Amino acid sequence: MSLKQLQSLKQLRHMFPHHDENLLENALVVASGCVEVALSYVLESFGQGGNKSPQFEPIRQPFGADFVCSSTMHAHNIDVSDDDSEDNIPLSVLMKTVPSPRSLTVNATSMRFARRSVIRCRRGSNARVINKTSSRGSVVSKRHVLSHRAEPTKRPRGNTSSDRDHRVVFFPERFHRGSLNKLWRAIRKAKISLDVSVQYLSHMKLKKGLLEACRHGVRVRVIVDAGRDRSLDIPGRSELIRAGIEVRIDRTSRTMHHKFAVIDKTLVINGSLNWTNAVYQNMESVVISRSPSLADAFSEEFNHLWCAVVAQAPLPPKKARFSANSCEVLFFPDAAKQNLQSFIAELRTTKHTLDVCVFSLWLGEAVETLCELQRRGVIVRVVSDKRHAANHGGRLARRELQKIGIEYLVDKLCGEMHHKFAVIDGETVVCGSLNWSQAAVAGNIENMVFYRSMPSLASKFHEEFESLRRMCRRPKSKVP
Repeated sequence: MSLKQLQSLKQLRHMFPHHDENLLENALVVASGCVEVALSYVLESFGQGGNKSPQFEPIRQPFGADFVCSSTMHAHNIDVSDDDSEDNIPLSVLMKTVPSPRSLTVNATSMRFARRSVIRCRRGSNARVINKTSSRGSVVSKRHVLSHRAEPTKRPRGNTSSDRDHRVVFFPERFHRGSLNKLWRAIRKAKISLDVSVQYLSHMKLKKGLLEACRHGVRVRVIVDAGRDRSLDIPGRSELIRAGIEVRIDRTSRTMHHKFAVIDKTLVINGSLNWTNAVYQNMESVVISRSPSLADAFSEEFNHLWCAVVAQAPLPPKKARFSANSCEVLFFPDAAKQNLQSFIAELRTTKHTLDVCVFSLWLGEAVETLCELQRRGVIVRVVSDKRHAANHGGRLARRELQKIGIEYLVDKLCGEMHHKFAVIDGETVVCGSLNWSQAAVAGNIENMVFYRSMPSLASKFHEEFESLRRMCRRPKSKVP
């Protein structure tokens, strides 16, 4: 079958039965406009076999006449780039540090760059050459002149500059390829200061990012929790201290459950992810925000913890609520006991749909609010972790929710469903480190952020919710 005749993934899979499924799906996307360029690039015929089609020249030019690039070198050059957007990195920049010709590795990374190469080629010219093979095997070239460039994709309604300042990264790595690299690149952007407060820190690549930042003159401070055994040390602590990183372990009675980092007081990394091998197993989410006001709120919380950990005493009164542009940040525990009411009030603003995806859900006030919204006609859907849904508190909450008609599903994957987010009316995202349980609200050191009027960010979380929902099941155990 000619490549130009591809119409479906089924046909492509028949032609290349042993290739990665995601690679084939991406290849089909590219095949809509430049089949020969994209598939030749992926299947290592790029620049080989005497192929001198003019169609290849815009892509071959940055590498040189006899040069074949490497997907691993692509990824390396993106890692050392200062640009957040991979789409904006020109191929000439990607390849400028490649010392010698390498063979192309066929994987999702190379496919991604093949697609972007074709997009740049098409945007850079008003004309495109398409080769068609006649029945006799001769190649006939036809020039198609584009009357105008394709209009850019419109952003969701209401997307503002504040919305574009927040992007989400989902895990695990096996479902969301490149997510670990995105988190690592954000860490490596630190120039002056890097404050990290996470419950657990053991992932080698993320620790390597901290060590590299310290070697480049960045002041790195780390707070971790002592764990259930209230350990006096953590794995790899001596290496961090030898490198000049300040490390403090919270051994107080409360669980330090934060999972955030503040970079240069302008960039915030926050979500459900512990910096461990959970990146490969668990369903997680991390929001990377470029917001000085949001960074100020998290910096104040970090400095408060930094002093409290030294004293190893109960936390003194602190500011527990911050407003940052279109965001609101709540820190727990709060002496005034008002943050829980703020959280419930935010849920009650729902008018149409509420999608809840949380690791633990047995907070009485939250369960009552979900039932109240369902009675008002709001479509409420819940996804939770299978293990926590099976314990006593989870069973009681599930009974109340299912009795009122709320869809309640649990994951059926090998890892944990560790998300802690909700999407309100496709506009507002509620997420952070807080599980929806009484222990988290009253006993842990936690955070929760409301990202209001951000439809672009909310759409990403909604897509993740729908993807998880397809991989979920109803709880097997009967509700008493």
